[in-house]
Amino acid sequence: VLKQANIHKADALLAVTGEDTLNLMVAQVAQSVFHVKQVLARVFDPSREAIYQAFDIATISPTSLAADQFMAQLESRALPPVS
Repeated sequence: VLKQANIHKADALLAVTGEDTLNLMVAQVAQSVFHVKQVLARVFDPSREAIYQAFDIATISPTSLAADQFMAQLESRALPPVS
């Protein structure tokens, strides 16, 4: 599929399927086989980010981003102290 998409001409690849393992595999192939310079993968399970980092693949985790936003919203609102 990557060959059909002319991956050899790509400057970047975003692996954004719904499956973490597939994203890792596609990102690895793009990086190591086709020498794509910029590879970024979506990872839903934040505990898997270390695996991606071991392969030098940058990640974005919607789960972590959402959790960070929830925490920021909670922290920005002055909640009364619990008595």
